[in-house]
Amino acid sequence: MTPKSLFLNFFATLPGQRTPAARVTSPPRLTGRPDAKAPLRLLIPLMMLGAVGWAAAGEPISGETSQSLDGVWRFTTDASKPPASWVDMKVPGNWDSTPEFSTYVGVGWYRRTFTPDPALKGKSVRIHFGAVYHEAEVFLNGKSIGTHVGGYTPFEFDVSNKLVFGQPNEITVSADNTYKRGAWWPWGGISRSVTLVGNNPVRLVFQHIHGDPDLAAGIASVSVKYRLQNTGATPADVTITSRLASWDKELVNATHTVNAGETKDVTARFDLPKEQVRLWHFDHPEFYHLETTLTVAGEVQHAVSDRFGIRKIEISATEFRLNGEPVRLVGFNRVADDAGKYGNTEPEVLVNGDVDLMKRAGANMQRINCVPQATTLLNRMDEKGMMIVVGIPVWGDDPQTTVVDNPLTKQWLREMIERDYNHPCIIGWEVANESYQYLGYHENMIDYVRKELDPHRLLTFASWNSYRTDVAGTEKHPVDKADLPMINMYR
Repeated sequence: MTPKSLFLNFFATLPGQRTPAARVTSPPRLTGRPDAKAPLRLLIPLMMLGAVGWAAAGEPISGETSQSLDGVWRFTTDASKPPASWVDMKVPGNWDSTPEFSTYVGVGWYRRTFTPDPALKGKSVRIHFGAVYHEAEVFLNGKSIGTHVGGYTPFEFDVSNKLVFGQPNEITVSADNTYKRGAWWPWGGISRSVTLVGNNPVRLVFQHIHGDPDLAAGIASVSVKYRLQNTGATPADVTITSRLASWDKELVNATHTVNAGETKDVTARFDLPKEQVRLWHFDHPEFYHLETTLTVAGEVQHAVSDRFGIRKIEISATEFRLNGEPVRLVGFNRVADDAGKYGNTEPEVLVNGDVDLMKRAGANMQRINCVPQATTLLNRMDEKGMMIVVGIPVWGDDPQTTVVDNPLTKQWLREMIERDYNHPCIIGWEVANESYQYLGYHENMIDYVRKELDPHRLLTFASWNSYRTDVAGTEKHPVDKADLPMINMYR
């Protein structure tokens, strides 16, 4: 991909969403902007699936058992206190949402007991956390089972040989919100759901779908990357079968050997004829469901169904096109902060209401906020036909994060993209917000995403000084290094 000279104002209040080709408003002139009559130079065909719930591989059909650990846990800021002095705390939730701990910054401790569902016995079992802010350590029956740093992305640990069936088990989580990320409150605690998940030894970790629609012919070429995992003690010949729920035709049937203890990526492709192609658009967001089944020796090991949509994004110096149509971009920013009841753990009714309000106000695209978003919001964005850019919480020139080959920011990008890759609402990934100058970090992270995580979406960072002449280092901040330059203007 070559750099683009395109400026998009996500906070405009323009009347309407469509702009006829002859009336497309040119963006502000940038240094080195190519001739407005230049042909489209970037084609980003996108076909993504919208995750349902937290599961990376979509809605389980068979071969998976889950047990929610949401509800009331016990909480304290001093783990040395006797258990009777701990207080009730809702999970998911934030301790800052309670009057007693509304301004507390530091380590909070959560604890609860549970009896494992007998249906999990004999399965490969993981304990999955949707998010814990910001540094977490998890203990099961008094023993540490793992740590995680990053307050907005999911993580999980294998507990197959650590659960005790037929009696209560105790889980304890420490959460530290000392490290503040950006210009919003560092909401502490277990902010998204906790779930025990059991699978057969062979499972589908995820399926990432990319489609290239041919707008002239009306057809689409679709490729799928499957991540397979075998936790068993012997190799398995795994047969993958995929079909569309709305089209009774086997589209993928392939067998791959997955060694014992191996996680393996394999790919497949299929074509959709014209009569099967319905494009996702902000006026009519169309969806399909891809049903995939894994079998070993004829026995079903895991089956899931994923929702997805087909659409194409094209960008030139003066136009943004969705499915070949020039569109005018209108949008808002939304920070998931509620100082009263909810913190950053929002009920679906509130999220849906906000998205619906933005849609009624004419929004069709936005840079939603500087952190990975809740799945409930992404699902609603999919359903309302909203295009968004999402990113990780790297702010300014923070020396703890903006370093080349930073394993922590790579982890955040990987966790976010692996979970959210399949939402058609997401058209771009952001690697940093309001950087003071262009650093080796930006180029390094953009290259990492493009080569290892997602070669199809736009990649960008937000600048707040590239248009200014009074800021040192402005000349080192070339916004055309981004596929989609984004500029925050103040005062």
